Amino acid sequence: MEKIKVKTFTKILSCLLLKGNLVLPILGRILFSFLALFLFYLGSTGAFLFSQTISSFGNKKFLTIPFQNKVFIEEQGQFKKIVEENKTTVPGTILFAINNPEFKTYFTNSGITFMFSKTEKRKMGEEEGKSNENKQLTKWESVTMQWVGANPLMHISGNEKVKHYYTYGKYADNSQYDHVSAYKKLYYSNIYEGVDAEFELPDEGGIKYKFIVHAGFNIPVIAYQLLGSKNLYLDEKGDLHIEATLGSLIDKAPIAFTKNSKIPFKYNITENKVEIITQNQSLKLTEDLIIDPWTTNPALPLTNNAFDIQEDSLGNVYISGGNNYNYEVQKYDPSGALLWTHPTSMQYYGDIAVSNAGTVYLAESYTAKLTKLTTGGAISYSIIEGVENWRLSFNKSKTILSMGGNFSPNSLTKIDTVTGAMTNTVSYPSDTWAIATDCNGDIYSIHHGASPCIIRKTNADFTPAGSLVTSPGFCISGY
Repeated sequence: MEKIKVKTFTKILSCLLLKGNLVLPILGRILFSFLALFLFYLGSTGAFLFSQTISSFGNKKFLTIPFQNKVFIEEQGQFKKIVEENKTTVPGTILFAINNPEFKTYFTNSGITFMFSKTEKRKMGEEEGKSNENKQLTKWESVTMQWVGANPLMHISGNEKVKHYYTYGKYADNSQYDHVSAYKKLYYSNIYEGVDAEFELPDEGGIKYKFIVHAGFNIPVIAYQLLGSKNLYLDEKGDLHIEATLGSLIDKAPIAFTKNSKIPFKYNITENKVEIITQNQSLKLTEDLIIDPWTTNPALPLTNNAFDIQEDSLGNVYISGGNNYNYEVQKYDPSGALLWTHPTSMQYYGDIAVSNAGTVYLAESYTAKLTKLTTGGAISYSIIEGVENWRLSFNKSKTILSMGGNFSPNSLTKIDTVTGAMTNTVSYPSDTWAIATDCNGDIYSIHHGASPCIIRKTNADFTPAGSLVTSPGFCISGY
């Protein structure tokens, strides 16, 4: 469970009710406490995980579903580094990839590799103010569909290029990849003699693909070996079930047709080899034949969660969210068009802050990284600051950036937005869970290491101003 995030609404409340005074009027204190509890309740039940976001700028409004990533992303070296840093392997040369909540899939010159993962929760530290937790551990497993008897000279290309792009970085060698292109469809030309293959990602989920056997050619035996699978079987519908330790896939029974007729096809399994066959295997076609399977992930997690929405002075909208080990930041223009996506290195969700000019700052939680992105999504810097970086908050004019977390032992600090350096750090005896800045620049933060949690006020010059101990149950321990 995510730590409390009390941000946008507490900024409003702090301007209207706090006005620089630590001791709130009774009504203000009740509203503040109720709001914090309400937002925490929403976050713990999942209701705070937006699946859609609405933004307005002037008279324009748009509705979008973020983090879908229903595209094939071109390889420029970034995916090879991801595979290496995750200590996994992909047979062949990676050319394109899918990276969305349903699939992490790599398309190569010899087949398709599906990645499954399992993240083990880190253990909570028992002593307040110390970060003695074990780091999160992610286990990876791959299943590869490796073509059998395919043309080694097949050509793979992206079709229907989308307007937005991706940015990557924060690798061990500090390499970056900016303006990485993506496509709605992927096309394998001449995968077998007279046969092409086309892949796309439909709205209803899965990977929809089809083999196109052109007129004038015999129907070939389309086959692949499954490397890494633990079990294969066909159900009563003829669907192919591919099971691994950490995940599974279902390949729907193939449907085949020409312009004028249907031709029955089915899967045939021999050990780890799968063939797509028909009774008229030697038939020479007089018209194009479409063989149309569909791969799905039956264990699709509840993801596509937006945790924060911010706006710059031009009305561009920035949305951050995702799921464990797959958090992203996306930028949309005022009309709702996606401009770019930046996959982060967050293991658990941290925070973002956006300047008036559209510069993005990321507090990347347990990784202890503080990252600055340009208006185009490229990395200006990504540096290690402290032990855990959880929350960010600008003052009203967006000239002073505060960060809360665990800096061993400091837990609240001012950030030099040019260099990323921590300055004016304030030592509090427990982690910062939430921060908000009022109209005067004073900072209000929630700290929790042991019940009850504490609300603290820090002056605009980063000197402690006092604290308010909450009643039991105001905060709930956990992530």
